[in-house]
Amino acid sequence: MPRNSLTDRVLAPALMLLLAALWAPPSARAAPALEARAGYAVVHDPQFEHHSMATLGAHLRRGPARLSPAAYLALNADTQLLSLEGACRLLGPRGLWLPRSPHHLEARAAGAYHRFGDAGFEVFTWELSLAGRLVVGLPWPQLDAAFAELALGWSTQYYSYPAVAAEAFGAVALRLGVGLRLGRGGEVTLYYDHAHHGLVGGLSVDRGWDGVPGHVGLAGRYYFWRRWGVGLDLALGSAYIAGLSLLFRAGGAR
Repeated sequence: MPRNSLTDRVLAPALMLLLAALWAPPSARAAPALEARAGYAVVHDPQFEHHSMATLGAHLRRGPARLSPAAYLALNADTQLLSLEGACRLLGPRGLWLPRSPHHLEARAAGAYHRFGDAGFEVFTWELSLAGRLVVGLPWPQLDAAFAELALGWSTQYYSYPAVAAEAFGAVALRLGVGLRLGRGGEVTLYYDHAHHGLVGGLSVDRGWDGVPGHVGLAGRYYFWRRWGVGLDLALGSAYIAGLSLLFRAGGAR
């Protein structure tokens, strides 16, 4: 994989700063907040045979910093997707659980490793972006707010093949979303993501081929009890994915 790119030089210091903030002395930060998830996803991709996947993930926040590891592990094929995103909250509240007016802006740095063992290649992805959310209050107690989200940045992908030099591709990282907050129990978001890396790919008239646009999806979570909830993830591109997760949270303001 190529070294010393601009993304490599920026990503490493950014993640080091996030780690320092997460493990700063107690007097310099707020109590940590954790959300963990474990679940199952069905992936239909005409090009690859990784239909069933176990999913794992977490969000850990201390003060302005957040770390979010995630994994998709195929149960019937040699395919794994591992990712780590770090974020630093620049504006807005700093707890993991959303208060009444959760406008925010944050800087994000992310990396991912995607192994296609059966096909014999790997994909490494780096991404830097700014992401924000704007909230508008609604007058209903069980549907108390609507929000819009925008994330904009740059991503670089490295494709590694046996005995062949790695190929690098750069692309704009863009994500647009609108959603509803479901009282204090959760939220649901309809989004468009221009990313072509990952499991879904881009929308195409000829299903099974990666199209020029990105993919669309629906993501939601709802806590039916103080610490326990469920998450739903649906996405459609050149492939489609449907996932259901059990959520657990601890720490932070409720």
